[in-house]
Order: sequence, then structure tokens, then C-alpha cells
Amino acid sequence: TTFKEDFVDGEFVVRGIVNEEGKRDIQDMLEACFSKFNESSQIEKLLKNVVEIASFKKQITVYKIDGAEPLDFAILSSLMKSIGESAARMRQLKLAITWGHEKVAKELIFEKKDYKFRPDELNSLLMFSIINRRVGFIRLLLDYGADLKNFLTAPNLTKLYNILPKNSGAFKLLTRFDRAVSLRDVGELMERIMEGTFHSFLTQEKYNQDMREDDRFDNPYDLMMVYSALIDAPDMAKFFWENSRTPIATSLIAHKIFLFLDKMESKWARVDEEMTEKLETSAREFEKLACGLMTICYHNYDKPDWIQILIVPLKEWGGLNLFDLATIIEAKNFIAHAAYQSYLTDLWMGQLKPTIHAGRLFVSLIPPLPIFLSYNKLPMTKKDLARKILRGQEITTRARKRVHDDVEFAPTMQSNDKDDGDSVRNPDLKEKLYYFYTSPVIKFYLNSLTYLTFLLLYGYGLLVNDSSLVIDKHGSRLEWQDLYTIVFVLSTVPVEINQIRNGRTKSNIKKIIDHFTDTYNLMDFVAVCMFMVAFGLKASTPYSCSQALVDGAENTCRVGNSMNLNHFGNYHANRLLSAMCFSFYCFRFVQLFEINDQIGPKVFMLKKMSIDLFFFLFLLMVFTISYGVASQALLYPFRESNVATVAFELLGRSYLNVFGEIDLEGFDSHMETGHCRAWNTTDLDDRPAECDKENLLHTKVGRVNYYVAFALLCIYLLFVNIMLINLLIAIFSNTYENVETQSGIIYKTQRAEMILEFRERPPLPNPVSLLYFFFKTSKFVYRRYIKKINYEKDLQKMISSMPNRHSSMAYRSSLMEAECRAQFIRQNKTESGERMIAHTMNSDSTEFESHYHDLSAKIVRLENQITSANESIAKIADLLTQRVKGKIKADLPELKDPLKKSKPEVKWTARTPKAILAHLKPQSLQQLEQNQSQEVSHETIMHGNSMHSSSG
Repeated sequence: TTFKEDFVDGEFVVRGIVNEEGKRDIQDMLEACFSKFNESSQIEKLLKNVVEIASFKKQITVYKIDGAEPLDFAILSSLMKSIGESAARMRQLKLAITWGHEKVAKELIFEKKDYKFRPDELNSLLMFSIINRRVGFIRLLLDYGADLKNFLTAPNLTKLYNILPKNSGAFKLLTRFDRAVSLRDVGELMERIMEGTFHSFLTQEKYNQDMREDDRFDNPYDLMMVYSALIDAPDMAKFFWENSRTPIATSLIAHKIFLFLDKMESKWARVDEEMTEKLETSAREFEKLACGLMTICYHNYDKPDWIQILIVPLKEWGGLNLFDLATIIEAKNFIAHAAYQSYLTDLWMGQLKPTIHAGRLFVSLIPPLPIFLSYNKLPMTKKDLARKILRGQEITTRARKRVHDDVEFAPTMQSNDKDDGDSVRNPDLKEKLYYFYTSPVIKFYLNSLTYLTFLLLYGYGLLVNDSSLVIDKHGSRLEWQDLYTIVFVLSTVPVEINQIRNGRTKSNIKKIIDHFTDTYNLMDFVAVCMFMVAFGLKASTPYSCSQALVDGAENTCRVGNSMNLNHFGNYHANRLLSAMCFSFYCFRFVQLFEINDQIGPKVFMLKKMSIDLFFFLFLLMVFTISYGVASQALLYPFRESNVATVAFELLGRSYLNVFGEIDLEGFDSHMETGHCRAWNTTDLDDRPAECDKENLLHTKVGRVNYYVAFALLCIYLLFVNIMLINLLIAIFSNTYENVETQSGIIYKTQRAEMILEFRERPPLPNPVSLLYFFFKTSKFVYRRYIKKINYEKDLQKMISSMPNRHSSMAYRSSLMEAECRAQFIRQNKTESGERMIAHTMNSDSTEFESHYHDLSAKIVRLENQITSANESIAKIADLLTQRVKGKIKADLPELKDPLKKSKPEVKWTARTPKAILAHLKPQSLQQLEQNQSQEVSHETIMHGNSMHSSSG
């Protein structure tokens, strides 16, 4: 086909002209392919169509059936070529977006640069791409002029949430009302996902109704990431994450959203394992992103810098920082990160140097030893500055400018002790004592000692000195250990209330619910209630004194009815509740072991095994009840109705059989007891006088009941003692392996919970903490109701009026995170490329091995040929030596191994060539030339072989 340009309708059109030879070739192919058309008119019609198509060069798309490109790619390219040059660009791009081929749109539309899209057109295409989840087109549009901040107005974001996919979790969560979804609903959903720990700016009234077109957001990529995560589009969420200003926080938020959707999937009872696995994988992927970024920041920056990344408040997420977000979200892998744990260590030690040994800290519990320890330099915080101003102290201008925004930044100064004295200072003696006893590690030591003392005295009062049994004539007498236990238990109440008050959530009801979902807090509540009831019973126990006490002969008397075993009064109820309460407090002491890296995972393992055992008991109960009812019915056919006795014998005996307590003698005694009641009414002529097992087995009823009950016992022991017990062991083994593989993460998570709990504890341990709470309450009442001032409000007002450094620190942190993200993305691309190369090498390993074996065989054959050539050359050398006579023997050079690369150094005389030529016959001369040619070819072969082996 030849082509020429024609000027048609104001533009040049390239047309093709098919020559006669080409037409004949096309006709032959048509006849071969469409042989079913017998009529020549059909072939001529097809030929005419082909020739007409060939006349339009630019519209022709050649597709190879065995090519790499898919068929829909070629069809889409052809369709886009068929549309005119000056029309329907939007239809072209929407067609490409629908089919998902951004390569076609890039090559045929954007790279031509012959048409400039308007901003509204780009926004329309961006909206269409986001709805269809086309990440490649979103990236392409943003590269070629689209602006996400200009696109993401409040109405557009509202529109996106009103056209959610019906199979997404966000559709079920946001379409609960018979009205359109507003951004306020989205903000409330985010607060629900974050468990009420922060206040979303989307809950403002202006985002509820009547939004303006120019309402735009400062963080469009963060909002689009949240949208992508809610509709379960992890690829699109990852793209927006790559451009977020706070990538670590954004990835943690995405992790929480995917976990929440997974939780709601199970709540909606939608058994979709594929969806559950997809959500869990997405959650793990975004948590991995957060950990990867934090790792790069941890290695690239100094400690004050990456701690600043952790604790700088984030305006986009309600003022929370990364440390708070990870704690709230319970991102275990991020909590186990070295940076998070390092900052936890700083919080654990407070202002004490982390290098101080634990033994030295324990010895320094007694004042004034704490003043001899090493402390960090203290930064000047806004709160310190505000306090000094309120007290009338003078503050220099330099100190005002260099104050820190929050006391949270104090641990960052420990590695920056070289700062000048205007912003940091050494603590004085009073501050050393204060910071020593307010550090979480010292709180932990003091609370452990006082708690252990409480357990010892409580147990001593129960076992040895029961003061409720001994009463003098003046009333009930309480020993000092009883006073300590009572005050200790009462002091735990304000501590629990303080923990509820310091909860993470904003709602008070949610704080109470979250507090009692913890097992240890629930045990505290139950133990305190039981102790109060026991103490009330103890106080109301009646007593009576003998006449001897009244006369003064004795100094004690017994509690009334305490020795009467048939009367279960207040005394015995008090002892029962006190014993159970002591057990609860002992179990509560286990929490203090979680701070240890060896015992902590074991405690977690016990919790998991307790859950496994709880569900196993339901399975065991089926076998126990089935055997117990059947055996009791056979052994006691004439039992009177006594519910308590029946229940105890039914469950107790069957349960003890599980642990090997078979008791065959008791089995026979139950047989006799259950059947002898009917012995006297039996119509037996030769009835023996004694009713025992041997005589009962001679009766039909006794014989059948005994052997059937014994058979049931054997079957029960077979299933329970062998099958169920081994099943329980296997379950425990599986739990142990799962926990052991994650023991490091579990320990670090428990350590974080413990440190954060003791960070909020009062500086004085129980029971002395009552004095602390009394002082704080009195101080609050005096300032609020007597002096009529709100000190905390005035303090916060003065702090807010000071210059804020959070914005500059947040900007610097975002720059550091952006740099770490760029490096992280580069590393991932390199690793993915290496994995692809490794995969390619593994897939081609079989072909490579076969090719290697073929080359090895060829090399062996070449070596054999070289050996034969060496032998031939040696024979030729011997023949030449024999031919040459002794008179030219001195003139002839010595022939060496031709395989040696170094050529022999030969000293030829002037007559040597003529002498050789004169004495050699023509046949010998020809053999010598052949020998030289073989030597050259042999050296060539050896040289090529050595090069091949070197390259191999």
C-alpha cells in the first residue's frame, strides 16, 4: 500500500492506495480464510471493505494474537482513533477510565498536547476516576494538571460519600438514616471508629447543610485516604498516603479503619472469609507502612528529632500525637517499635537518668537518698512560665522565646544537655525529690511493696488472728493489721475513679465501659464490693459476754453462735467472703509481673489458655452430664427426690472421673445403696438375708443395671480421659506456640500498658494515697468555692496566650516524615525489583540447568579432542626428531608442549634455515606445515575454551 496526503475540509488526510498485486494477495487470503463463501460477489465485497480500510492509515491498529498486549487494549486504541480529533475528548478519557487503560490515554491524548483541558473537565475526570477506583488515572490526571485541593470541595466530598459502593462497609455504616449522607455523619463515624478519643472537625455545623462551593480543605490527601479506606480500596488509599502531610499518622488511621470494618463484618454475620482476609491484610499492610517509616526516621535522625515526630500534636487528627494514636489504636507492631519503646523508657524513668541501675533505685526509696541520683536537665515549659508569672516572678525575654509548648517534650532534652541555661536548667533539691517520687518506676516499686504488705497482713488476719472472734466488753476490737487492710481497700476506690477520669475517650459512659472491660479492673471492683460486704457483716456480728468478763476475770468473750455448726450466721458469711476476696487480690497481684520480659508473656499465655479452657468445658459438660444422668439412673432406680444431693453426685462423681478418680468400691456401694431400698419388697422365695453386691447381681434388675452402668463408665473414660484430655493438650500446645512466636510484641505491649497506667497513678502509694486525694480535693474546693477563682482555667488561658511553637514543630516533623517516606518508597521499589529478578531466575532455573548440562557435555568432548590433538602433535615431534640427523640436531629447536602459552626461546644460527631445508625431504616438510597448522588451531580452541570457562 502506498500513502499520499490530501487536503480535505481544511486539514490534511493521509489516504492509502492498494496496488493490483496487493489486491490479488488480499483476495487469495480472503478466499483461503473464507472458503465457505462460494459466491465471488461475497469475496469481492470483503475485498472492497479491506481496501477501503487500508486507505485510512491513522485509524489502523495492528494486533498480534500472540503479542503481550491484551485484546481489549487494542480494541480501546482503535476506538479512540476512530473518534474525531477535535471532539469528544471527555468521552475518550471516560472510555479509557472505564476500561482501565491509562497507557492508551497517556499516549493518544495527554502526550500529544494538542488539547488543553479546562479545570472543571479535569475535576470531572478525577471524580469519575475516584468513583471507579482507577489509581493509575488519578495519578495521570494529577501529573497533567489536575489539583486535588481544588477538586476536593465540601460538596464534592459529600457527593463521593453519597454514591458509595453498596458492598462496602461505609455504605452500611453511613446509610442508616432515610436522608442523604452529610460530612457530619462521616465525622461522627470517624469518632466512633476512634472510640471517641478525638473530636473530628467534620462534625462542625457548617459541614451539615448548606455547604459552599469554595469550602476546601487543607488536608485533601488525608481525607481522600480516609474515604478510600472506608470503601475498602487499599490501593487508592496507599496512593493518597504517598502524598499525605502526616504519613505515619495516616497509615495508623487506615490500619484502624480496616480493623473496624473487619470487626463490623463479623458483627453483621456476613461469612465472607475472602473479605475478612482482605481487610486483615490491608490493616497489616498499613501498619507495616507506619513501622517502616518510623524505622527510617529512627535511623536517620537524632533522638530529639524522632521523639518530636512521635509527640508533636497533629491538628488533622484532633490534636493527638503519634504516641497517643498508636496507644489508642492498639497497633501492636508499632508499639513494639524501638522508637516507641525508647520513648516509653524515658517516661518510665521520668527525669531520672535511664542508666541508673534498678537496685540503686530500690535502695534510694528512703529520703534523702534520692537527691544523690542523676537527673536530666529540665526544659522551661509554658506551664512553668505561666506559674512564675502568676507568682510575680521576673522572666527574661530570652526565656519567654525559648519555652517549650508542653511538659511532654521534657524527655527529649536528655540527649541535648548542651543547650544554654535560658531554656534548660538543673533541678534543685526539692524538684529532685518531687521528680523521684513522681516517676512511674518509683511508683511501681512503692505500690508493689505496699500491695505485698497488704496481702501478707490480710492473710495473717484470716489464718491466725481473727479479731472478729475476740471481743472485749467495750465492743468490737480491731487490730492494727485489720486497720491497714481496711484503709488499703478504701484507698483503691479513688485510684479507680481517677483512672476512669483519665480515660482516653470523651464520653464518661464510654470511659466507664472501657475501664471495666479490663480484667484486672473488673477484679478490683468485685474484690472491693466483697470486702465491703464482708466488713459490714463483721461489724453487725452479735456477741455476748460471760459473767466472768463482766467481773473482770477474763478480758475476752466469744461471738454469739460462732461455734454452732448448724447456724450459718454473719460470722461464717464474713469468713467466706473474706477468703474469696483474698483470692481475688492474689490474682490481681499477677499484673505486676507483666513488666518482666520473661514472666509477662507467660501471664498472657495463661489468659489465652483460660479462654480455651472455658470453651472446652462446654464440650466436656456434654459428656459429663450424659454419663452422670445415665449412671445415676441405673445405680439409683428407687431414689427419692433430693435436688442438691442428686446434682452433687451427678456432676461431682463424673467430674472426678476425668482426673482418674474411678473409685470402683464407691461404685459398688452406690449400687447397693440404690437397690437395697426395694430389697424387702422383692418376691424371691430364696431371698438371702443380706443385701450386698453379690446378692444383687443374682437379680435381673441389679445384674442389668450394674453391667450397663459399668460399660457406660468404660466408654466415658475412653472418650474423656483419652480423647478430650489429649484434645485439650493439643489446644494448649497450639496456644503456646502462637504466643511464643509473638512473645516479644506481647511483652512490649504489656509493658506500654503498665507504664502508661503508673504514669497516671498518684505519687503516693496505697493506702497513703488517701492523703494525696484529700489534699487535691481540698485545694480544688478552696480555690473554686472559697477564693472564687478558677486556677486551672486562668493557667490554660495564659498558656494559650503565649506564642505557639507547635505549628513550626509540626511543619518540621512533616518535612522529616516526607523525607523518610521518599526513602521508604525508593527502598520498596528496589526490593520489589530484586524480588522480581529472583522470581524470574527461579522460574528459569530448570531451563538454565538443562542448558548448563549441555554445555558441560560439549566441554568434555572438546577436552577429549584436545587430548587426541596433543597425542598427534607428540607423535609428529618424535617423527621429526628421528628424521633429522645428528648433524642438524644442535640446530633444530626443542619442541615443547603446544598447550603452553609461553613460546620457547630459540637461538638460530645463520646457517640453520638452509641446513634444515637442505636435509628435510618434501614429505617431511609437508608434515611439518600440517603440524604447525594443527598447533595454531589447537591454541585457538584452547583460548576459546578458557574464555568460555571464565565467562561461565
